[in-house]
Amino acid sequence: MVASRGFVSEDLWVEHDGKRVYGKLYLPERLGDGARIPAVICSHFFGGTHRTSAVWARLMARAGFASYAFDFCGGSPKSLSTGATTECSIVTEAEDLSAILDTIKALDVVDSASVFLLGQSQGGAVSSMVAAARPNDIAGLILLYPAFIIHDDAVRRFGSAENVPETYEMWHELGRVYAVDAMAYDFFEHIDLTTIGDASAAAPITSAAGTETAPAQPEAGDEAQALTDANADAGAGDLLPADGAPQAEAGDPAQADESGAADDKSASQAVATETVAGEQTEDQSGGAAPESAA
Repeated sequence: MVASRGFVSEDLWVEHDGKRVYGKLYLPERLGDGARIPAVICSHFFGGTHRTSAVWARLMARAGFASYAFDFCGGSPKSLSTGATTECSIVTEAEDLSAILDTIKALDVVDSASVFLLGQSQGGAVSSMVAAARPNDIAGLILLYPAFIIHDDAVRRFGSAENVPETYEMWHELGRVYAVDAMAYDFFEHIDLTTIGDASAAAPITSAAGTETAPAQPEAGDEAQALTDANADAGAGDLLPADGAPQAEAGDPAQADESGAADDKSASQAVATETVAGEQTEDQSGGAAPESAA
């Protein structure tokens, strides 16, 4: 277990259906004996890794939550989990997240009635899928620019499933299953946020497609935009402008160090200045992926 300022972390593997999901569990540094605390599962965006969502997980652990940041199977060329990018889709990612939810709820330190899902972009869309399928198993959702447009984008690209090739490029190589599964799941038909967690805090979701004015983008210094990380993970991001070309996004919070930021800084300042102590991953160090505990 790696100690750091305000929290501790350790590798935690989740196995399901012959797959192995790599992630890091973060806990507050000071926990009373027998304490059970709320938990937040942090899902990265398209092409991201656990490093991308760890910036949120660390903040949550400092605030007193258990938190988990992980790599979707096949979710990135840099994923430490099993699986190829050509095997990944929103459906396979939802399966990963559902298995992770079971694991986190079963931890002795976690209050199983207070588990939240946090997701960035595609991770937010997938979190919504799991929440819709298991509304009684989560306490609520934290969605950061959820990519509910995935379905519409796949339809725009290919028209129908018959037109999808076996593989294609979208920041990295994808398989046919990615587009086919996206076309089969229209978020605006399936997701009802009022059934999830505290319905009084939920807002209806609507699509901006076909409107004259695009939704406003975050301000330049906004934390949500600053945490979209196109540089840390092979330049991948998954916000699609109207022409389908990759959209440039701000800086690399996931390369910030866990040990360094002063506690009296704002969350966005702390995120921007953190550095990772003792948490090099394969793509940073050239070493092998972490081994599962015996």
